Amino acid sequence: MNRYWIGALLIGLALPATAQAIRCSDWNRMDPGAKAATIDRMISSGIRGSEARRYDINRARTEQCMRSQARSIQYDFDGACAEGQRAKMSVLDDLFKQYAWSCLQ
Repeated sequence: MNRYWIGALLIGLALPATAQAIRCSDWNRMDPGAKAATIDRMISSGIRGSEARRYDINRARTEQCMRSQARSIQYDFDGACAEGQRAKMSVLDDLFKQYAWSCLQ
């Protein structure tokens, strides 16, 4: 199995659990520091978690890429959650996966 498909499996299995725990109602109540810390935890848990260690990806580069985009992730989460109740439940999970896909090394 090549890196791309292994990475796809990683994104599908390891990362969604991190974002699913965050809902817009929770996100909107956080101050900027708490939002940054939440994104940091999401990245750490997805990249350093036991599931991620099972696959042949460059975790250091992927993590570095994700961390370099942390502020953009935060802005996108803010924008998505600004829709209030119209935002679908999986919106943060979907956004986080998009960033993870773009960083997969």
